[in-house]
Amino acid sequence: MSTISHSLSKAVPVRATTGTADASFSLLNSVAVVTGASSGIGQSIAIGLARCGARVCAVGRDKPRLEQTASAARGESRVLPFEADLLAVASIDRLREVLERDFGRLDILVHSSGIIKHNPMSKAQVEDLDEQYASDLRVPYLLTKSLLPMLKASRGQVVFIN
Repeated sequence: MSTISHSLSKAVPVRATTGTADASFSLLNSVAVVTGASSGIGQSIAIGLARCGARVCAVGRDKPRLEQTASAARGESRVLPFEADLLAVASIDRLREVLERDFGRLDILVHSSGIIKHNPMSKAQVEDLDEQYASDLRVPYLLTKSLLPMLKASRGQVVFIN
């Protein structure tokens, strides 16, 4: 049995293998957006949320890998693969429109996408910094701001993975 931290005040036991939780906390029919869902931690989070009963909008740039994420969780819950480059503001607007139309609400927003460049400072390029800033700070800011009305309406949660 694993735990999920809820409202930062207590840990709630969750039976990850069965997708069930105790009576005090359930993800059943919650709506979640997970960025970076085509690989790594984001993919694992998207699959885990779906297996616990959430409806997940899995966001990423790699359509075939998003489809793999969706197929890994499809038997448990509705997973919508959403291909987007969130560096483009139009993609953020399109994501919000799809969420409003297809889900009607948003309970969980997980920021798990990002980039990193591993270079010694002496070889680092300012363009790398600009790209990381845009991806790792600007995108989560703009996406949260865009989805904030839906999150407020459902008293939703925002999670940042670093």
